[in-house]
Amino acid sequence: MAPAFSRVCFYNYQNGAEDQSERVQYSLKENPENGSITVPLRIEDSDSPLDLDLISSKLWRPGRELKIGFLSGTEWQRDQVKKYATHWTLYANIRFTFVTDMASFPPDVLVDFDASKGTWSYLGTDCGYWSSQGRPSVNLAWIIDRRPQAELRADILHQFGHVLGRVHEDEKPQALFPWNTDQIYRDLGGPPTCWDRSQVDRCYFARFLLKTVQGTQIDPSSIMRNYYPSTWTWNEGRTIFNLDLSEHDKEYIRYYYPSQGNLARNFNTMEIDRPEKVETIQKHHEKKQCFNQTQSESSNIITGINWVSFRPHNRIRLDANIVEHDQKKGTASIRVWSESPMYSAGMNWFEMGSRFPFVQHGVFNCHDLQGKGKSKTITFSTPFSEPPRVVCLIKSLDLDGENNWRFRASPTRITAKGFKVSAEAWHNSTLYEANVVWVAHPADRSNVASGGVAATDTRPWWKPQQNNSFEVTFDKPFLKVPRVVLGFHTFDYDSGKCLNSRASVSLVTQTGFHCHIQAWGDSIMHRAGVSYLAPAGRLISGNDVHYPAFVPCKDACWSVNDGVLKTISQAFVNLRILNLHMRWGKVWFDIWVYIDRCVPKIETR
Repeated sequence: MAPAFSRVCFYNYQNGAEDQSERVQYSLKENPENGSITVPLRIEDSDSPLDLDLISSKLWRPGRELKIGFLSGTEWQRDQVKKYATHWTLYANIRFTFVTDMASFPPDVLVDFDASKGTWSYLGTDCGYWSSQGRPSVNLAWIIDRRPQAELRADILHQFGHVLGRVHEDEKPQALFPWNTDQIYRDLGGPPTCWDRSQVDRCYFARFLLKTVQGTQIDPSSIMRNYYPSTWTWNEGRTIFNLDLSEHDKEYIRYYYPSQGNLARNFNTMEIDRPEKVETIQKHHEKKQCFNQTQSESSNIITGINWVSFRPHNRIRLDANIVEHDQKKGTASIRVWSESPMYSAGMNWFEMGSRFPFVQHGVFNCHDLQGKGKSKTITFSTPFSEPPRVVCLIKSLDLDGENNWRFRASPTRITAKGFKVSAEAWHNSTLYEANVVWVAHPADRSNVASGGVAATDTRPWWKPQQNNSFEVTFDKPFLKVPRVVLGFHTFDYDSGKCLNSRASVSLVTQTGFHCHIQAWGDSIMHRAGVSYLAPAGRLISGNDVHYPAFVPCKDACWSVNDGVLKTISQAFVNLRILNLHMRWGKVWFDIWVYIDRCVPKIETR
């Protein structure tokens, strides 16, 4: 049996293939962002056609109250869970409520204490799916009174990390351990785990692919790192039994469960409908959405398609938009028309508003242009001081499906005054119409980044591959972690198979993120490309000095709307760092203000 002091768990303890599509739909209904966040793929998953469940994130909706119920256990065991599991909620915008009347308050997480079944948890929203069927989603076999409190705390924190969607830290590709496999098979083959070899292999000997893992370095202090005895490796090495959340654990959970609403939003049709047959497919899906800020018009909202699923030889007629719009709310709309049945589709959008006055954007409609290639010269309403960054995202598409689906939108000939935007099909593909969103911003801005990646960045187009992942590094690090908007700009898929494609991210940091372009099922992806926009939020300006959250301190330079530098005697004390983008004449520059005991220290860059 496994040594009593080892921490081994299996967060897909039961059949991971069971009810896959249902669990994906459950995760998207719970949190639409799961459609645009990827989970790591294991090495053995990468060699066969991907299932959608393998690449879908399982995060709960931020701000959610998770109701936790118990299937068994003594009062003392239950008290240990209540005492320690809630430590995660100090850093995540989520609440745990422990319920006893499970008939009146159906639990999202069902905890069992079956000593014969080992310690394990399902991952994130899968807990809710199985709990809704009366099945345990967490089992805590080793919560026994003869163990030290520190170890009980560590085990509970570890399993509830899985409940919140976290995977094991030491399954990253850098974790190359010289395993004594025979010893591990013997230990874990007996009670309480009683695992067969395939379960042991999946839990300990499979690692995540380098470019699909959430984060690139192992955190040796993470509570999500497994602990194992020295007899399990040939060099008799052992890991430290981590007893508490590391700083990385806290950073991770803060990012995925933020305290404030995101500027970037998502909508996936699987939140509403999961059609079993093409004949039952809806043509129009809508979701009401409140905005984070007051919007004067819908043109201030940038939209992009980040998920498509159509049957073979289907004419792609797809539109993603924000409709029925007023200042505080609107309706996210995904629709198809005519004979174009859709399995599922997804979009994300970003609210520009007054927060980003330096950004220019618009929509190129190529309906009235003829031929395979459709292009137009765009003139900026206000010229930039130098050629800006420009990206394009697909907003709607009408593409023939008799031949392969091939489409590309791109900006070229970029100058300070304008650029040429192109929408084209090639070879024997036929493009009827497309709406392409374009976004332009100064290349030297420190609070926004943009760019694009494509599957052909890492492989030739004639070698199709379903999983394509990239590490994106921002030109300049952000002061705070930005939200990332993704939208396709290129498709090249075999129309004899399904068109299943999605664009997603994993672990966004202040310096970059991992971008994923993935297909699933029988889809054959020759080419696919996405554009990204990473805005970091609103810069503080002179209009903010009347806010009540400040106290007098030493003089600091501040920017006002007309660009003139002004000296004031007040600064925010609830912020550690301010980034002021300022102008003197025609010259823009950044000032970074580090507030230490209300005394600003000013550094220019």
